[in-house]
Amino acid sequence: MRLCFQVAALVSCAAPLVALAQRPSTVPLLPEPTVAALAGELSGASAKRNLEFITRQHRMRASKGFRTAADFVAAQARSYGLEEVVVHEFPADGHTMYGTQKARLGWDPEFAELWEVRADGSRMMPVLRVASFEDEPVILAEDSDSADVTAELVDVGEDPLILHPGEFVLGSTTEKVSLPDDLVARLEGKSSLGRLGLLIHSTAGFVDAGWDGHLTLELSNVANLPITVYPGMKIGQISFLQMTTPADHPYGSEGLRSKYQGQWGPTPSRYSDNFRA
Repeated sequence: MRLCFQVAALVSCAAPLVALAQRPSTVPLLPEPTVAALAGELSGASAKRNLEFITRQHRMRASKGFRTAADFVAAQARSYGLEEVVVHEFPADGHTMYGTQKARLGWDPEFAELWEVRADGSRMMPVLRVASFEDEPVILAEDSDSADVTAELVDVGEDPLILHPGEFVLGSTTEKVSLPDDLVARLEGKSSLGRLGLLIHSTAGFVDAGWDGHLTLELSNVANLPITVYPGMKIGQISFLQMTTPADHPYGSEGLRSKYQGQWGPTPSRYSDNFRA
């Protein structure tokens, strides 16, 4: 009798536990909108979109880009549930004192370009647009005055470049690289120079099938001593990889908007082209 009683007790106690396990919880840990917002932030997608927008704005004092960036940050903060979000404004008049510092004048550029030109009789004909404020606002020296200046382009010849610690410059291969639609390549630095702290590319070491042009080098010195770089020195190596099938749309194909196809010499970033229709 005692054994039967114990079995019956175990069964009667287990029944409610099964019922509880089968009943879904109706009270989530966090509200669904909060969970969705957290998922978006943790994935990095929202942060990437925010950064892409802000970096396209020129954030100099009293500029239209600065105001646009500030309003964007404020709007995002409000959308995240923050209260009393305010964008403060201060005069940029060159007179107002903030403690011991005098306010600097506002600076809001509208247009700036750097072109390589050549003489054609009495006229100067454009050859290559080297830089544009619209493409890369950071290339324009702060507080520049309005001017239209033409200066002689000087070839430094065989003089070496002294790359100091922490410095970054763009260079170019002497060779022009042309790839068929079934071949890709990787550009890498040389071990001996790497041991001195010289990097020849930051992220752009891959060369697409169909590429045609010189390769821009992203030279940086990550060591604590200067590095001397000479024109024509062997600075890198390139390896080629055969594809199993040709690329359907090789680099430079119509509709791809291949921004660097046919580039010659050190070519600055054209990332802003991605945001144009």
